[in-house]
Amino acid sequence: MPTTKTTTSATKPKTTRQLKAKTENIMLTGSAALAAADRELRIRKAAATLLPNIHPADELADIRAEQKRLEKRADELRDQLLADGADLKGDVYTAVLVPGVRETLDRKAITEAFGEAAVKPFIKSTSFVTVKLAGK
Repeated sequence: MPTTKTTTSATKPKTTRQLKAKTENIMLTGSAALAAADRELRIRKAAATLLPNIHPADELADIRAEQKRLEKRADELRDQLLADGADLKGDVYTAVLVPGVRETLDRKAITEAFGEAAVKPFIKSTSFVTVKLAGK
């Protein structure tokens, strides 16, 4: 069995669970967040070399879990920035609040008003494949 040399004294994560435990507690803002993101990227690259045989389904599940965590944190930060009197100037970035309006069509109401036959020619269908993951 080949041996691996470690060039640093820090213990590298050997499993995705250890990697997740190391990266899950990173909840910083400003320039510290940039440093944390860089550190997290280096940890992920190290894990990829330590776990080269991770199955794509397992890696996809890990990435989706990380996305959920990041989306939750992004929502928290967005709420802070939208609060009245929020400080919008960071060390590196300044948040700019841009108001907007979105218009959508109510398909149900249009169908009720004009009938399915009138709406059907304007319906666009798109085929796609979804990858769902189920634990063992």
